[in-house]
Amino acid sequence: MYRVVEDGSSDEEQCLIPWSAGVVKKGDLEVFKSFASFMSQMFVGTGAEAPKELGEQALGNLTHAPGVPALRLHHGEVVGELKKLERGQLPGDKFAVPAGYTKVGQARLGGPEDE
Repeated sequence: MYRVVEDGSSDEEQCLIPWSAGVVKKGDLEVFKSFASFMSQMFVGTGAEAPKELGEQALGNLTHAPGVPALRLHHGEVVGELKKLERGQLPGDKFAVPAGYTKVGQARLGGPEDE
């Protein structure tokens, strides 16, 4: 168990699965950083400023932790528990457009022209 200290207070404890060459790899976080960079560019394209949460802050202390949380306790109460974690490929049909889906328009991204 690790005690998480933020702003001088320690209300949370975490049981961590160590980063390893097995199921959990620290390099797996790179996809989140890459996605955050992509989303930041989307905001720039709309003339808006990207929220701070898109950057390193979105991952919180995870990039500095010795592993990934399997159990999180806040004031002794369970607030998060990893039940199953496996590495593998998803079948392509998981990304298929559902039957009966109809495209009705393009989503707005919140740019100046939407105000």
